[in-house]
Amino acid sequence: MANEIAVKYKNELLNNQNQFTKKDVEDIVDTVQGGFYVVGKDKRVPDSKLVSCLANAKEISTLEPIIKKTSEYCEVTATAVSPTGQQRTGSVKYLYADVIQERLLAMLESDKEAEKKFKSSKFNENKKFKPAYFNDLNNPMTVDFSTGEMTPNLTERGQLKIVRDMINFKKTAERSAGTKAERVAFLKILNQEWREPEEIEHEESEVISVNNGKKIRYEEVGENEEPKKTQNETPKKDETNQSVIDPTDLDTPEKVYNRTIERLTAKNFPKTDKNVKFDANKLLKEANIEADEDFINHVMELHKATS
Repeated sequence: MANEIAVKYKNELLNNQNQFTKKDVEDIVDTVQGGFYVVGKDKRVPDSKLVSCLANAKEISTLEPIIKKTSEYCEVTATAVSPTGQQRTGSVKYLYADVIQERLLAMLESDKEAEKKFKSSKFNENKKFKPAYFNDLNNPMTVDFSTGEMTPNLTERGQLKIVRDMINFKKTAERSAGTKAERVAFLKILNQEWREPEEIEHEESEVISVNNGKKIRYEEVGENEEPKKTQNETPKKDETNQSVIDPTDLDTPEKVYNRTIERLTAKNFPKTDKNVKFDANKLLKEANIEADEDFINHVMELHKATS
């Protein structure tokens, strides 16, 4: 069975430094417990046990989880660490008020389903249905009009159930949230893409729409480097150079130096020798000015004199 799962879903894993080859996935899924489960419309995602095994195979470890637990919520943040030192975090938070609402809704649906079965029986034609958890299914909530707060209209059995359920939930909330947070962190560092192609395409179209129809992507670069543009990218506007540069504003090394310092300050770049020389040349190029080496050397002398 595990081998069938591997064959069916191995193509869902992408290739990168932390990810697996197709054979890796076959071998791992064939020897471990765990697998995939379905959410939404036939969307298959790996469970926590399988993700943990995949991460172990890549020697990915975790740091001590950060746990926050109060009377209102439980939150766990897990950090996954690859052998190269790369780190990714995943966080899961349970709000107890939301959990109570979910449990109450399930109890109400259970009562209504029981009522439906009760009324469908011909032996109960002259009998009155008594819900297990709510006193009145037509008015399951009572409202305090002075405060606007809503209180579930529960029977004694319903009150005992919700209290017992929440006690049990809080006992295991930390462990449950930790498992889920670790799974999220592992998937991030494994760089797995479990979304459907239609979902990915929809999100990309939203990004393009926000950016006025242009795909804007910048590669990660060093602190002193200029970002590299991809094919469909529009040039990044320079806040200090929004109008056409007048060559007469840059006809002396002093003017070039002053303008260069302004630009570096606006970009929050350190005013090092390397940055000053790079941006001075770039500034002259934008103004279509060809500066010789002596001109740039004079600019650098000004920088050293004022540093």
